[in-house]
Amino acid sequence: MNNNIIKMRRGAKISDSFWFYEVIGQESIAKNFIEKLLNVRIKSICKNEMDNRIRFEVLVDDNEKKYDVEIHRVTNIIDLGKRFRYYQDIRDLEANEYYKEYKKSYIIFLCELDCFKKGFPIYTFENRAVENSEITLDDETYKIILNMDYVEENAKMVSDDIAEFLTYVRTGIIKEDSCNLVKNIHEEFERRKKIVTK
Repeated sequence: MNNNIIKMRRGAKISDSFWFYEVIGQESIAKNFIEKLLNVRIKSICKNEMDNRIRFEVLVDDNEKKYDVEIHRVTNIIDLGKRFRYYQDIRDLEANEYYKEYKKSYIIFLCELDCFKKGFPIYTFENRAVENSEITLDDETYKIILNMDYVEENAKMVSDDIAEFLTYVRTGIIKEDSCNLVKNIHEEFERRKKIVTK
C-alpha cells in the first residue's frame, strides 16, 4: 500500500467531500436521511449521478408524490443564495417537462459554518410574499441549509437523528447510543475506506 493511500485512510473524515458523497450517495442511507429530514415515508428512491452533488428522484408514499432532492456539501458560503438559484435553474432546464408536471424540489446544502450566525441547525427557504409571510407562491421549491455549527440549545429545531447527524459529520465521533442513521453512515464510511484503500 503506497504512502498516499495510507494517509488517505488515516486522515479520512466523513466531512471531506469525497467521503461524504461516497457514503451519503448510497440509496439506503440517503433514503433514511431524507425521511428523517423531511419527515416523509419514501416508497422508492433512485440516484442520478452528478458532479459535486447527489441528486435523487424520490417517490413518497402519500398519494405517490414525486420529489427531486439534491444534496450538496458546501465549504464556501459566499454567494450561497446565487448557488441555490444556479442549481434550481439547472434542474428546471433539465426537467424537459411542462411546468405543471414539475416535481416538488428540495435543494439541501450542508455547511460547516453558520452563514447567518443565528445558531440554527436548519434554515429553510420558500417563496413567500414580502407583504404577508403567510402568503406562499406554492411553486414547491424548497432550499434547505443544514448547519453543522449550530448551537446546542437549538437542536430541537430538527429531529434528534438529524441533530446527531450534524454533530457526527462535524466531529466524526460515534457513540454507543448513537441513532441508527449515524451508525449506518459510520459503518458504511468504515467499509468504503477499506475498499478504496485496499
